[in-house]
Amino acid sequence: MRFLNIESIQYESRKNLVIVDFEENYLMDELKRERKLNSSPAQILDNDQSVINVNERSARSMVLKDVQLTNLFPDVQLILCTYWTEIDQGEHQFSAVNLVKYLKNDFYRPHYDSKFEGNANLRVLTFVYFFTAKNLQGGNLLIYPQGEKIAFSIKPKPGRMLIFPSDTLHEVEEVLLGERESLVCWLERKKK
Repeated sequence: MRFLNIESIQYESRKNLVIVDFEENYLMDELKRERKLNSSPAQILDNDQSVINVNERSARSMVLKDVQLTNLFPDVQLILCTYWTEIDQGEHQFSAVNLVKYLKNDFYRPHYDSKFEGNANLRVLTFVYFFTAKNLQGGNLLIYPQGEKIAFSIKPKPGRMLIFPSDTLHEVEEVLLGERESLVCWLERKKK
């Protein structure tokens, strides 16, 4: 795996925010190698009509149905076993991968990924990988442990992946200038 640095920040009881820095173009290279992406995320989402614009969220989003997180990041299982020892790999699966683009004035209000309506499985971990942050002002990921004050404000950095429990309150600050492109995926507990 081509990661440059990995860091874990523990918050609350037994919760970790894991930050993994990869070479900046790592994911684009992998997607092209797997022939899953022929053009940049920006070009795909600019041509797509999947604009989400409601009171709690404004962004462009598209599911990459035939892309698996474990194919893009082969050592993700090792990271899971290191930082989340309580997760039984046989009882969990990765969701589809989503490509998300935020433009000027786009945002995502405070929310929990684990409480996503209409999802057949319970989301356990959230994975966010930043593709680009072109001339970006705003658009930081804010994580609120125990739903209280801001504890972590993470500026998008190309090649950075964040992994955190899906039952953590978080939001994307409004983008004031530029573009923020990311890949988002969840580890889900299978319903029995």
